[in-house]
Amino acid sequence: SKLDEILKHDLWFEADQCLEYGLVDEIIV
Repeated sequence: SKLDEILKHDLWFEADQCLEYGLVDEIIV
C-alpha cells in the first residue's frame, strides 16, 4: 500500500514528500 511505501522510505520521505502532504508544516510550525 501507499503507507508501506512511506514507512519504508521514511528516512528521506519525511523531508521530501511530507512537504507535499503538508505534514511537515504542522510539525515545524
